[in-house]
Amino acid sequence: MDILQINSNNNKNQYDKQLINLIEKRIRKNLRSKDILKKDQTIYVIDPLTMFFLERIVTLPVNIVRLSKKELNIKEYNYTIFTNKEVKLFRKKMKKNEILFLPLLLDDYCALFLQSHFADQQIKKQALHSLFETITYEEIKVIAEKFKLKVPFNRKDDLYQLLDALEAKFNGTKHALYNSLQFYNKNLI
Repeated sequence: MDILQINSNNNKNQYDKQLINLIEKRIRKNLRSKDILKKDQTIYVIDPLTMFFLERIVTLPVNIVRLSKKELNIKEYNYTIFTNKEVKLFRKKMKKNEILFLPLLLDDYCALFLQSHFADQQIKKQALHSLFETITYEEIKVIAEKFKLKVPFNRKDDLYQLLDALEAKFNGTKHALYNSLQFYNKNLI
């Protein structure tokens, strides 16, 4: 079910619960399918939105460490994080029981996929982790407004406008592109 299609005619509390439950369900399913969270793990987080959802979802005894954008030299939360050298260096220094969650959305993975095809470049397999890998920008914006959280994502690039136009014309395009990227990573790389 799409978050934007949840019936808001119900009372406000029930509507908010439906929204947060649906997002949490998607995040849990994504984490389970990737099997990346372990007991006594150190989790590095950059943005408050990821911290908010980690605190609500993770029941394992883990250590959550908040990093600043400056530590990883991140200027904007968008698909350019995939090529950030500081993030790559930080990931190389991490120990086996440590994980870095980046604030990447479904839109960012789709933009990376489109950019690589438009530039005729091969996609390198990405080992970056995100809680919001299956959540679109519009959906996270609705959740952030409900819980008075700041939406840290930047959507000024032309690729995001193209993705939004495709999604408006052909509903489900972003999820289909994401599935294509996952298939490509699994079978062709």
